[in-house]
Amino acid sequence: MSVILKRKIWRIGFQGELGAFSQIAAERFIRAMGICDGDFVLVPTPSFPRLFELLVAESIDFAAIAIENSVAGPVLINYRLLYRYSRLVRIMIETSVQIIHSLIAPPGVQLSDVKKVYSHEMALPQCDRFLSQHPDFEAIQWYDTAGAVKMIIEEGKKDSAAIAGAHCARRYGGEVLVENIGNDSVWNETRFFLLRLASLKFWQWPWPERKTSVLIAIANNIGTLVDAEIPFKNQKINLSTCVLCPLPRRTWQYVLCIDFPGDPRDKRVEIALQDVADHYCSKLICIGSYPVIPPPPGTVLLPTEEELKVLEMEGDGIL
Repeated sequence: MSVILKRKIWRIGFQGELGAFSQIAAERFIRAMGICDGDFVLVPTPSFPRLFELLVAESIDFAAIAIENSVAGPVLINYRLLYRYSRLVRIMIETSVQIIHSLIAPPGVQLSDVKKVYSHEMALPQCDRFLSQHPDFEAIQWYDTAGAVKMIIEEGKKDSAAIAGAHCARRYGGEVLVENIGNDSVWNETRFFLLRLASLKFWQWPWPERKTSVLIAIANNIGTLVDAEIPFKNQKINLSTCVLCPLPRRTWQYVLCIDFPGDPRDKRVEIALQDVADHYCSKLICIGSYPVIPPPPGTVLLPTEEELKVLEMEGDGIL
């Protein structure tokens, strides 16, 4: 079931260039919200901090962010940003996208020509098995997978390649040198959140099953990290995600970022959260209770034909 939004044009930001895996997630969020073609624009953004700034400044309406990869782990910068803007933003929806990486080069470049490989800092460790088979490659971090492809094509780098989705080769005019170079492509998924401003109060979701995300600033006492999880165990609430992130400007102090199935209005959840707030933390912030959009049963999380068509379009619905 979809929710139809009553607005002419919606602006959905994502980190990276056109063709980024974040764009695929953004497209899924758009369909889940019932937004029709022509009623939205996509806003590619170079960095996650800038994406949050645009959302808070109301320059965009929603932001699609990567939060965790099943191979490379959590995207810690986004947990830090969620904490920084925890009073201003809320999670609306979650989805997952399967990540299949390819090695892409400018036209005419052979594998034997490659000396440098560019990609996002989260993508490089997802392909470290392939990179270790080519010790002469210099792995270089870039701000985005699709952006890396765009850069080497536009600059005509004859000694360079980029790691990104194969569709980026079609978009930017590159050539795929090696397909499926990820460590564990079958199990390589990235979870994405769609964020909105907390002031967007009218939103009502039709999905009955929800997840909740909470940030817990751990008190600096013996055992509080372990003890903070006990109230959830006592209420038989499974913590599906548990990430420890350093607190800004507080050396060796941390915020515990947890996800769990349930709604804060459920009695068991309410009891657990109150127990944690009363005894085990200096601050507790609920940053969202939201539905998870799964892929169709029995399918892998590859881009749909509709998504691939959108990825191929030039200039339509793009800021």
